[in-house]
Amino acid sequence: MLGYPERTKGIWQTVKRLLQEGILGQIRQMNLALCEYRRWFWEAETMPAEATALLREYSSMPDEFFAGWQDWHRTPDQMGGGMFADTGTHWVDLMLWLASAPPAEVVAFSESAGLPVEAFMSVQARLTSGVLLSLTSADAVPQGLLSGTWYLMIVGEGGVLTSNLKGEVWLHQAGKEQRVEAAIPDTNAATAFVAAVREGGPNLAPAREGAYAVAFIEAAYRSAAEGQIIQIDYGAREK
Repeated sequence: MLGYPERTKGIWQTVKRLLQEGILGQIRQMNLALCEYRRWFWEAETMPAEATALLREYSSMPDEFFAGWQDWHRTPDQMGGGMFADTGTHWVDLMLWLASAPPAEVVAFSESAGLPVEAFMSVQARLTSGVLLSLTSADAVPQGLLSGTWYLMIVGEGGVLTSNLKGEVWLHQAGKEQRVEAAIPDTNAATAFVAAVREGGPNLAPAREGAYAVAFIEAAYRSAAEGQIIQIDYGAREK
């Protein structure tokens, strides 16, 4: 089980169930705009104490987990990229999970804006289901160390779902708006893992699905570097 905490939130599990039940009909398109400030990884000599405290509170991980945390985050060969590879992987996974399909082809453009990694990324993709996916990632606009803003839209033949920084999810159908409330309680990665191992509970984030997020991100970076559409061959990957 991988550490994708968005999957453990009751609201997203509820949305996943609703989409599987066909609340939007056939899903056609997904759009995500994401802006977070992570440039301090590259601009600060030491990791700000405020950031460390917030990360400990959010992750509940021991102090040993954060040893050398900034060092490898600011080393491109170890990190694999900038914010898009860091926090972006969680959003990519969420979108692929909600769409119930891996990426088939990806094209992307990037801009470093003076950083040793990308600061801005614009990605277009087609999933194996035919769903079109659009994602923009921006490491910009200094704000809270671990804060940011985002907006998600899922478009189907029978309606639209939207969500934003407040965590609210809205269903738009037939000219009306209705807020979607969580029908499933929140859990966390540790609790879900223990339940899966000891009680036969569901694996909320299987490794294979994590590999789909990695394939998406790798294809995006490769497309931005080579200036071409990247086709993802799962037959070659899974041999």
